[in-house]
Amino acid sequence: MMIMVLVAAVGMTACVTAKSSQNYEMGLTALKQKQYERAHQLALAAYAETPGDPGVMSLLGWTYFKNGQTDQALPLFQSAYERNSQEINAIQGLAWTEYTMGRGAESKSWFEKQWAWADKLRSDKAFKQFKPEDQRFILSVASDVQYGLGLLAKAAGDQKGASAYFQKALETPNDFTGHQPIRAAIADAYYYSGQYKEAAKEYRSILAEGEDDALQLRLGWSYQLSGDYVQAEKAFRQGKDRARDSRPFLYGLVFATYAQDKKNEAKSALTDLIAIDPYSADTADISALIEKTPGWMSLGRNFALSYFKWADYGQTLRTLGWYLPTAEQDCPSRLLGAWSNLYYGYVQAALDQFEALASGGRCRADEMLLNQGDALIYLGRLDEAEKAFAKANKSNSRNGAALAGLGSVAYYREDYPEAIKRYQDCLSLLPAREQTFSWPSVALYNLGWSYIRTGRYQEALTTFEKLKGYHPKPIYASVFSGLGWSYLHLNRTEEAKRAFDEALALNPYDYSAQSGMATVSFAGRGQ
Repeated sequence: MMIMVLVAAVGMTACVTAKSSQNYEMGLTALKQKQYERAHQLALAAYAETPGDPGVMSLLGWTYFKNGQTDQALPLFQSAYERNSQEINAIQGLAWTEYTMGRGAESKSWFEKQWAWADKLRSDKAFKQFKPEDQRFILSVASDVQYGLGLLAKAAGDQKGASAYFQKALETPNDFTGHQPIRAAIADAYYYSGQYKEAAKEYRSILAEGEDDALQLRLGWSYQLSGDYVQAEKAFRQGKDRARDSRPFLYGLVFATYAQDKKNEAKSALTDLIAIDPYSADTADISALIEKTPGWMSLGRNFALSYFKWADYGQTLRTLGWYLPTAEQDCPSRLLGAWSNLYYGYVQAALDQFEALASGGRCRADEMLLNQGDALIYLGRLDEAEKAFAKANKSNSRNGAALAGLGSVAYYREDYPEAIKRYQDCLSLLPAREQTFSWPSVALYNLGWSYIRTGRYQEALTTFEKLKGYHPKPIYASVFSGLGWSYLHLNRTEEAKRAFDEALALNPYDYSAQSGMATVSFAGRGQ
């Protein structure tokens, strides 16, 4: 709500200082321009000069309100009203503060006082002789009242009454909110009373003047619920293509396309939604579609993988519980279950699953042995991990991951010469680049640190430089930390500092980079 005043300084007393008046005027201007923090500082300055002035108190109250501090705003509005019962900015502030705090009866009482103020002035025979800006302010107050009463009626479930108030609010100018939120409220009243065609008409009219994601979404659902699935699909697609958050539009698109028997398109939209956020797709309505549509049970795999990526291992296991009975041969999903059990703390269950997958014939034995080895390293059971990796390597000597696994066993035993030997054996088997930090990246990273810990700093630098360019984007702080320590051991402190800076820019809490930067600073003081 843009706050205006009827005259230059409503409520300002004759003894107000010029400095206070100046701060008040500048604060009022900043508030109108939605510069709320600046307005607040200016209002505080004015209040320090004239703490008992109702106009200044109201302005300060509004700056608190606009910054979300209603508990600070309320007593200021109350004090301003006690000092001047005609201070309209205080009355209006009390109405909206009580509304925001969920006190409907109190809010309504203040809106009625606000209406009495505006109605008295509108009825004055001299109203037409008022300055145009003063007339407009009074009419805006009247519109503001009807809008507020409409919102109260809507909150009480009286959609018809709310709509009537909103219509009256449109009859006069409103320089506090403008008419668009009021028009949107009318459309919402139609929507929530089940008048979907009327709602769609209103939403469409508003959206013709500018984009609004929330209104675009309700337009789509207005079409959907009125049975116009073609227009619903169009509205949801438009929203998906331009909204920052595509999830609610993808959700609507699932149902709009499904209703037109475009099941492949519906499944595609649902697949995209699950990949972005499985929680928003995991609803009773979506479950009903999956259960009744042939071929859609396979989406359980998508749900499980997405939950796993979110590190929600409990939900991954629950999803696999209904999906796996329909997919006996889905080895990757069963593997997700084993890892979820491991991360969830069901260690023996996880190891039993890895063992069963390695010997059960559903999955490639060497792949399962690799996962089993990784799990055993995770548990610190290095001897058993070594046996699993050695067995995988025996069945396929060109398996780079098995050689890297043996290198990791040596690395965690702190047998760095042996780790270097093992990692070097797998270098020719590594892919040229990686999208994410998986086993090839781990192999290079551990190799780099093995070089550092054996004093082979130039080789460490070469390894970390390779790792730096190994991914499409520099997103892993640990890579730059390793690079920084390599430079530091080679007495290239400026380059070390730049590398540590890059690491901390990616992750301010990277302990290795913090330690490296402290070492660089200490070395600098020593010089």
